[in-house]
Amino acid sequence: MPNQPSQEQIECLERTINEIDALQAIYGNEDSEEDETSSVCILSASELGAARSKIDGDDEMHNFTIPHLELQVKTSIDDGTIVNLKFSLPPGYPQEKAAVVSPSID
Repeated sequence: MPNQPSQEQIECLERTINEIDALQAIYGNEDSEEDETSSVCILSASELGAARSKIDGDDEMHNFTIPHLELQVKTSIDDGTIVNLKFSLPPGYPQEKAAVVSPSID
């Protein structure tokens, strides 16, 4: 039997993608040259691209497993210190599971 996500899982994935888009709008894309002190790097770019295709309706949902998505936000705090926050967004986030955030300081 083909694997097909439930409507709730699809809605969670859609919310996750919207949150990633919002972070990119706030902090910029890692390829952007506008602000070197803040950016979002998608660590699971191929999985995110596949998920976007499914959500946008470009691909059918059967035989699709909701991916585990990862990204890293780089930003600076008041004293100029660069902080990296790695986000791990498991399938079911944000409804069923919490994000795992790992900070580091450069």
